[in-house]
Amino acid sequence: MIKRGTHNQCFMRVLRVVSVFIFFMIIPGITADDPDTAQEWVSLAVERYSGGNYSGALEAAEEAIQLIPEWEGAWNVKSATLRHLNRNEEALDAAEKAIVFNQSYSSPWFNKGEALLNLGHYEDALSAYETSITLNDNYPNAYFGKSTALINQGRYEEALQAANEAISLKEKYQGAWVNKANALIGLKRYEEALEATGTAITLDNADPAAWVNKAIAHIGMNNNEEALKAADMAISCDAKYVLAWVNKASALIGLDKNEEALSAADKALSLDDTSVSGWNNKATALVNLERDEEALIAANQALALDKTFKAAWVNKASALIGLGQFEEALHAADTALDLNQNDYQAWSAQAMALVSLNRYEDGLESAETSIDFYRNNSISWTTKGMALESLGRFSEAKTAYETAISLPPPGDVARIRLEKLLDVTGGSDDLPEKGASEYELYSGFAFQVEYPQSADVSELESSIRFKRDTPPFSMTVGLAQKNTPYASLDDFIRSWAGAFQYIYEMSGPTDVMVGTVPAKQFIVQKKDGTVVMISTIFWENETTHIISSGGGADTLTDEEQHFLNTYTNTR
Repeated sequence: MIKRGTHNQCFMRVLRVVSVFIFFMIIPGITADDPDTAQEWVSLAVERYSGGNYSGALEAAEEAIQLIPEWEGAWNVKSATLRHLNRNEEALDAAEKAIVFNQSYSSPWFNKGEALLNLGHYEDALSAYETSITLNDNYPNAYFGKSTALINQGRYEEALQAANEAISLKEKYQGAWVNKANALIGLKRYEEALEATGTAITLDNADPAAWVNKAIAHIGMNNNEEALKAADMAISCDAKYVLAWVNKASALIGLDKNEEALSAADKALSLDDTSVSGWNNKATALVNLERDEEALIAANQALALDKTFKAAWVNKASALIGLGQFEEALHAADTALDLNQNDYQAWSAQAMALVSLNRYEDGLESAETSIDFYRNNSISWTTKGMALESLGRFSEAKTAYETAISLPPPGDVARIRLEKLLDVTGGSDDLPEKGASEYELYSGFAFQVEYPQSADVSELESSIRFKRDTPPFSMTVGLAQKNTPYASLDDFIRSWAGAFQYIYEMSGPTDVMVGTVPAKQFIVQKKDGTVVMISTIFWENETTHIISSGGGADTLTDEEQHFLNTYTNTR
């Protein structure tokens, strides 16, 4: 199984980055020691709000409303306090009450935008912020809110402009610098994002959101060591900050530390089991660990939460390829491409699925498209090499494998296939093309092997058969399934032999080799002594593999023995 080795960058969906100051209508000279009037109750509400006593602020605002039900200032304070109590529907109602009583008052429009933002109604929130700005274009909080709503809509250029407006009005507005970094990350302007994040951290080095932005920017630049440090700093600021753990997992995946990445993703999910990026990063780590059943479950969990999450479709495709479900994998890759035609990972997944289905020309085209979008992905180069090798274009395949080996993540599959390709051709750089030998080189996703050119190849659901009638040649390779219940080769042989004992007689085993792997060979006969097959069984990658001849003889032909000698498992 080829490691994906790449991952989705997790962009922050900002519901509220920092606590913002709300403009209240406060009457000068009023004290709140023993409130008797509505103005005094509002002053007390503001005092409690500023001190973080939101429940007390709400009580005071409601007392003011009892005294003057149509005072927009009291309703505005109530809206702000309700937001901080995470009672956003009520906060929205209170803001709209204030607007009814005074439509030219900008602050309630801002609070309406905040409540809508927290409820996920980004377009409506944007409209409210823009009304607040129209009424008071010197209100930095409204520009900040506008930038947040735009970030959540993926409108990064406009978000950047709004964040810059907030900063122009209030240079040390830390949240605006955080949003500026967010917008720049969305635009993939990572170096500028790091500069903005640096300013945000200087203004408040205990803000986990700023550190997470630094991590994401470094991930975008493939500086995963620095990304990991930044994610750890975010965790030190707030150990329950989900995005910090999500991006720690992303950085660890980039460093090929997939067991640690899995732990970080699991931590994120323990804090929030609705984190789409958390489930996706878990799927990526599991794909890279070749734990494909679990990876498929994690990818499906991500898609259950957000069916438009492209990276989860890519991970689903990769897991299905590892499980040998190539048609389903192709569908998943195609869905990812429907969501984003410019995504190199989706093209790479499609290429892997097509090559696995022996659609080599189509797979080559998809691999080259992936490379056109991003040239430094070893998986795409490996898949390109496999397609070229299967098409008999060996010199080009050699170049593709060499390129894959030079790139991260480690090109183990490319290295194995290149070594085998050079062995077949005697190590010559001037590789013979298809037809120069009596043998054909079969290169599938699970294995490669040399077989007689005159034999036909049949792709079945659970096996691949190589057969020629005259002279007789018949070899069948079972497609090994991962996660079988057998703990060892002997365990499998006992079960396998037990299933045949009432129908056939068996002689053996004989110790043989399949390529460089030790194997056990059995002759399977009918009760009358007629040979049914010679089965060669071996254990590799914690899985049992079977290759059977069906020629009806009790010894292998030279061609069949050559088949065993050249077989290499590439999964």
